[in-house]
Amino acid sequence: MKKTQQLQKMITLLSKKRNCTVKELSEELEVSAKTVHRYKKDLEQLGYEIKSTRGENASYKLVEKLEKSVLDDDSSETLIKALVLAEEKGDYRLASQINQLIKLYESGFEGQGGDEENRVFKDRYDAIETRLSNNLLEDVEYAIDRLRVMKIEYSSPYKKETTVREIEPYVILNYSGTKYVIAHCRKANNWRTFHILRVSDYAILSKTFERKDDFDIDSITTEFGLIREKESFELKVQLFGYRAQLAKERKLNDTQQITEIPNGVEMKVELRSHPEAISWILSMGSNAKVISPQNIVDELKSEIIEMSKYYTTDSD
Repeated sequence: MKKTQQLQKMITLLSKKRNCTVKELSEELEVSAKTVHRYKKDLEQLGYEIKSTRGENASYKLVEKLEKSVLDDDSSETLIKALVLAEEKGDYRLASQINQLIKLYESGFEGQGGDEENRVFKDRYDAIETRLSNNLLEDVEYAIDRLRVMKIEYSSPYKKETTVREIEPYVILNYSGTKYVIAHCRKANNWRTFHILRVSDYAILSKTFERKDDFDIDSITTEFGLIREKESFELKVQLFGYRAQLAKERKLNDTQQITEIPNGVEMKVELRSHPEAISWILSMGSNAKVISPQNIVDELKSEIIEMSKYYTTDSD
């Protein structure tokens, strides 16, 4: 069990029983008495007051916190994780800053700091960044469950740039064997799909978000499984070979219309994902010919020219 989980479990045990012997804690946590003592010091650094008795039946007692305790369960848990991770990485400067932040939290929110200090604290507290593991998917699941804002560095395949943005993650989507996160992007102020493999760095922030009651994954995803664009467009494409047969058997959405043509079919369908439409057409190779819209035709021509450069030699 990770140290973070051990500290949380120890607080739970002390909260329930109030007075636990070191032997009991040692057995419950499956660690030595010396380790239990170290955990006590860690928790005291976080602002918990724990009284102790010595002797053969040495014990610890959690002192009742003030009724207006500033550290609710969720905030306390975040600070524990941040502090432990900082210490595990050997970043004692960060650990010291977190401890100072806790003290500011305590003084500001119990009426001693005033509105301005409360605001300063909130800004600093909201900026705390942490990871629960080195597994992005696990941390995203945690953020979804706890309604935590995440900060990510994301590489766009279309603009060929990396941006830093804050997102409110809602669901993990498995599309064509690839994992995506559907989230509300605060930078774009709109729904976005984030490819897991394009996230180069990330952190879970302390600040939370309110889940939108009207969130409906079916209303914001396309027939391709990804985020809809604001405006739909009609795609007219001619399909040949086995792709023509597949078009007759499979329906992208209710707007799809199929017309027989020599050697194939012509499909008309309304779509809302321009990038995914391009990828879909390219995946069909010479079995697909786009008739309209013209911007799709132009983009395909440009992409094909760029692709052909990889297979063109000087002798050609």
